[in-house]
Amino acid sequence: MTTIHLGASYAKPTHTGLQDDLCTYLHKRVSPPWITFQEMDLGLRGRHYGDGVQRADVYAIKWTEPLRIHIYEVKSSRADFQRDVKSGKWEGYLEHCHLFFFVTPYDMIERKEIPEGAGWLEASKRGKSFPTRLTGALNKEYTPSEAQWFALVKKQATYGH
Repeated sequence: MTTIHLGASYAKPTHTGLQDDLCTYLHKRVSPPWITFQEMDLGLRGRHYGDGVQRADVYAIKWTEPLRIHIYEVKSSRADFQRDVKSGKWEGYLEHCHLFFFVTPYDMIERKEIPEGAGWLEASKRGKSFPTRLTGALNKEYTPSEAQWFALVKKQATYGH
């Protein structure tokens, strides 16, 4: 883990620390547990597919009915969050999931800054839980593509996480 706990306070979390903490939270504290992948390609890469494939910071699958796929974009700095919102990069994730969430450290942004259609999870003060501050728009029509399933299987077979 790359997050550091100092007594009763929580040190400034890193991007990787927030990713790790979120995956642990989704595995161990949410029922039913979610299957999570970090740095998940949202399609195929390679000579025939090009290299313009988006990558999700955390790609999570709820394995019970109904199947749900969430994408979590971790933002450890205010500038990084504002850059993604302004550029509209986050909107590209919507076609790859049922729900999309920004994940931020405690007290970094305000609810009014979250763009319409996106959800938001804010780390707790100690960083080990992620209360939902805003739920985005549910994409009921989403179905994972064959390329997404292949990328997921390839990641699992290659890296095991």
